[in-house]
Amino acid sequence: MTNLTQEKIRLAEALNHKAHWRRWGPYLSDRQGSEIASLRTLLLAKTLRERERQGRT
Repeated sequence: MTNLTQEKIRLAEALNHKAHWRRWGPYLSDRQGSEIASLRTLLLAKTLRERERQGRT
């Protein structure tokens, strides 16, 4: 079973266009912001790998 934090769930929802929570802006503490930046980097890398697999850049 995967252990997802609420923040990871929100990121996944935003990536899949199920929720638009990013419209609320950057109202996060520095610690939360750095976690979000790390997760965004991971999601971007995953997206780029998927696009490469599909022949898109």
